[in-house]
Amino acid sequence: MLVMKIFEGIPAGLHTELIDKYCQLQTFQNGDSIIFKDTNGQEIFFVVSGEASARISPDFEATFEQGSCFGEIAFIDGRPRTTKVTARAANTTISF
Repeated sequence: MLVMKIFEGIPAGLHTELIDKYCQLQTFQNGDSIIFKDTNGQEIFFVVSGEASARISPDFEATFEQGSCFGEIAFIDGRPRTTKVTARAANTTISF
């Protein structure tokens, strides 16, 4: 499994144990909604494989690829989600 930067410096066996204990591995298909704007959420998501995207404005779409994270604003400050994130291709995320 991909060792993401957040787990760098943690012994190999321990990061797997932490993921198993505290994280949820989820798989999404192209077009699936991962998070919805204005909803409450306390998870942060890390893309393990595939891609996801968020339409930030009519003229700008953010793309999240392997190693990227999203959902951090609600995770950090508890405010509602600021945008909808959708799977652009089959993808797997880890959330905690």
